[in-house]
Amino acid sequence: SSGINAEYGDRAILKACRRKGPRTKVLKSLAKTLDDKNESQIKDRYEELIKLMKKAEQAAKQAAYREKMKLNAQQSSETPPAKKPRLESRSDSPKPGPSTSL
Repeated sequence: SSGINAEYGDRAILKACRRKGPRTKVLKSLAKTLDDKNESQIKDRYEELIKLMKKAEQAAKQAAYREKMKLNAQQSSETPPAKKPRLESRSDSPKPGPSTSL
């Protein structure tokens, strides 16, 4: 079968099985629509497509995570380290005023 027919078949399988589930009635209907496939082949293809989609989703999440880490690393290397606040030395401390003792 050609790529266009296979793509159409994959879409039809996903759409029908997502709406109604991969039940026997749905698989029989798809087998009639997709002349070159039987019910078992359609169910197997549906399961394969779900696995492929999960794998692609996981790969996309990993790629997004790597990109985020890369951007964080770039930002931290471009940002100068924060200056630590200077502690006041005793000589900088305010001097106590005159005592008011009686």
